[in-house]
Amino acid sequence: AETTALWARPRQALALLPQALRAPQPASVWYGLYDWALGTPYAATALAWTRGLFYVNRAAMLSPQSAHRLYAPRGAFRGSVTSFETYAACPFRFFAQYGLRLVPPAEDGLTAADYGQYLHAGLQVFGERLLSSGCQWRDVDAEERQALATEIAETIAPRVGQDTFAQDPFYGYMRTVLDRMFADTLTRLSTWSEHGQFDTVAVEKEFQLRAGRVEETEFFLRGVIDRLDRYRDPDTGQEYYLVIDYKTGNPQTTIGDIYYGLRLQLAIYLYVTLTAEPDALPAGIMYVYVHDERADLAGAPQDAQEVRLKIAKELRSRGLFLADRDVLAQVDDRLGTPWSFLALRVNKDGSFRKDDTVATPATLRLMVEYVARLLPDMVERILAGDVAITPYRRGQDTACEYCPYRRLCAF
Repeated sequence: AETTALWARPRQALALLPQALRAPQPASVWYGLYDWALGTPYAATALAWTRGLFYVNRAAMLSPQSAHRLYAPRGAFRGSVTSFETYAACPFRFFAQYGLRLVPPAEDGLTAADYGQYLHAGLQVFGERLLSSGCQWRDVDAEERQALATEIAETIAPRVGQDTFAQDPFYGYMRTVLDRMFADTLTRLSTWSEHGQFDTVAVEKEFQLRAGRVEETEFFLRGVIDRLDRYRDPDTGQEYYLVIDYKTGNPQTTIGDIYYGLRLQLAIYLYVTLTAEPDALPAGIMYVYVHDERADLAGAPQDAQEVRLKIAKELRSRGLFLADRDVLAQVDDRLGTPWSFLALRVNKDGSFRKDDTVATPATLRLMVEYVARLLPDMVERILAGDVAITPYRRGQDTACEYCPYRRLCAF
């Protein structure tokens, strides 16, 4: 009776066809229904209902000629850190963003990215003021620092949106929060500078590095380093560089991230720095977190000191550092204490703990050499026309989660 009903009401039966064919062992009658429908006026209906069952989510390769026209129209490929990380995360997203140049719809109001740019701009201007006056972070007292922070905020705030902070009460409140974060971060950076011997030598350092050639196409790497600090050993004259990137989020870079190309920013900045200064040694690559100073406590604090210590621990900088305690003591003489600016712990015998993110000079150089080989390999794939829909997945983390082009690829 059930079989008879299928043929008596074919349109209704075809509506059930996708669900039936997805079963582990579909009854043969459903295949028969599909084959029958293709030879009748119901063919279009059968194909429409079952389209998803036979859809293959693949993007065809571009021809090398098309890829060169898109990415290297004048015989040179110019890539940024973000573009390479995008390609490693998903070649199709790279194609949509940098090949087709599709622009996602603008969001209403200010976004987290706008807040980050506001704070970033403030830190840039403050750093440039220091360098232009020949000062370091440690040289500015609290009163002068607060006055300069207020002046900088008043200068850059009207440039956000269309003076959005002044036009909307909510965003006016958000600016109050951001200005507090800005001032607190300046205090933390100044305190850190007081406990170290590294000096800031560059902020927002632009670079364009000729990184090689892929067949007949020259390859240039371009970008901006947030901040570069340097220390010169007074006894040996050896120079050490510390690559710093400001982050309002909470990223952490692992060797695996670098290996797969998912987080190349700090490694590329170190590559560029050591290419320009081949005799220098890397002291480390690190994130400086620009966050609201809040402490998540399990219970009521005993005193204000406990709150400050908790905040200091939560805002400690992470990255990959040179496994040399003498050098890192010049980065922060509180190394190994709860108040250290660096998220490193030291054993009683002075050695680093097993889970500390430290590496030998040879390992750091090896990482730089790997990046120098990885980037041309990625350029070669890009210019060969590889636009595969292959987003990465690592645990619950995927490239699709915040991708603005996910509806386009329908992955």
